[in-house]
Amino acid sequence: MGSLQGNIRSRQRSVPLKSETRNFLLYLLIGLGLVAVIVFCSLFLPGISHEWFSFVFFTMILIFVLTRMYWPFRKSPRVWLLLFFLLALHTLAYMLLLHHVRQWPALWYLMTMPIEVMMFAAIIYGLLRVLPPKVKL
Repeated sequence: MGSLQGNIRSRQRSVPLKSETRNFLLYLLIGLGLVAVIVFCSLFLPGISHEWFSFVFFTMILIFVLTRMYWPFRKSPRVWLLLFFLLALHTLAYMLLLHHVRQWPALWYLMTMPIEVMMFAAIIYGLLRVLPPKVKL
């Protein structure tokens, strides 16, 4: 009888999470981590400007969106190296822009980010002939 209960308990512990549940928990953890970073930055880095904070915040969203789009190609180092290069260019361009522009409203990121995502996808398709699975041309 004791071995039967032990066997049932071991089966209960090894029940895998459904992929939707696992993904939801992962997104929740990422969101909570993002909130923790925002709170940390606001408390311990009071000298950071609103423009730079917005840049970091929206760049993290851009990275998340691109990672979701190209996750099926996670085993292709060429895709990730190209994404890394494009994100480095994105960072360099915004660093130069934010260095010279006094005010860059956060709302403008909402207009430029979709354009950047489409440009990144077009460049990746042009160079590697790789499209995200849900994109149909």
